[in-house]
Amino acid sequence: MNRIQLSPLASAKLPRPENPNQVAESPSKFSISRQHQTFLPLHFEGNYAYPLIVWLHSAGDDPQQLLRVMPSISLRNYCAVAPEGTSGSAYQGFYWDQHPHSIELAQRTIEEAIAQVSRRVRIAPQRIFLVGSGMGGSMALRVAMRTPERFAGVASLNGPLPQGCNPLGNLKHSRKLPVLWAHCRESLEFPEKQLCDQLKLLHIAGFNVTVRQYPFGDELPALALKDVDRWIMEFIDSAIV
Repeated sequence: MNRIQLSPLASAKLPRPENPNQVAESPSKFSISRQHQTFLPLHFEGNYAYPLIVWLHSAGDDPQQLLRVMPSISLRNYCAVAPEGTSGSAYQGFYWDQHPHSIELAQRTIEEAIAQVSRRVRIAPQRIFLVGSGMGGSMALRVAMRTPERFAGVASLNGPLPQGCNPLGNLKHSRKLPVLWAHCRESLEFPEKQLCDQLKLLHIAGFNVTVRQYPFGDELPALALKDVDRWIMEFIDSAIV
């Protein structure tokens, strides 16, 4: 079996800003004490404004999941960052709870992760994509629909539309947001009937949804990760044209 070697930059510290006091002098208004993992692509070019993938890990995992999924997405096309779930611990893994306080914390955590990466490397602000797996996919849908102006698109990999707390409350603006929904047909956590019911709801609401299905259970298929890369690159190519 061939092994894909991660970029030596994948788990490296981000380059420091030219002014070492810049971050200390201008703290983010979303400053919070949560961990996140960063990924820089092979042959990283400091002068290029990269698209950014914000990865929300699946239930019971942690931000290190980013380093396992990026080889299947792309080792060259993106910078990426993965914030830590809003509950749990390093021992039992982290989770994205759908309670009001956790939703607000998730949004602040995501904004802080984007801000920290953007202070250290060049990120194209109009090319930030929120992507999540399972429970992380549900939170990705919720946060992107709350603040659609912040993201170029959102992808949920086997994560259902979140319930409660009015996830479609910003419908007027969020319906313009491109959505990739990847679903595993044999999933027990996200049955196909639930996908069909929720897909009807989003179509009625006027969302632009791309659906991909895979003949798997609740595991995260590499095919879905590769489709994330294709979907993002198609968006970027169409925007350039």
